[in-house]
Amino acid sequence: MVIDYPTKLTVLHEINNRITALRVKRDLEPIDDPLPGELEGPFRLIKVILFPPPQEGANRGAARPE
Repeated sequence: MVIDYPTKLTVLHEINNRITALRVKRDLEPIDDPLPGELEGPFRLIKVILFPPPQEGANRGAARPE
């Protein structure tokens, strides 16, 4: 199943709102990004699932041996 880009943005926005609201309700900072070497939080994990980084060579085509 393919989900279009605007829908993915909307889903990510709603997830962000909900995570922020839960953190505020628990008297935590609304946004708490991890430092290098720390585990990723749920928002960033979900973002990578919805918007995976481009694969090497995806836009240039496969490299050809000379």
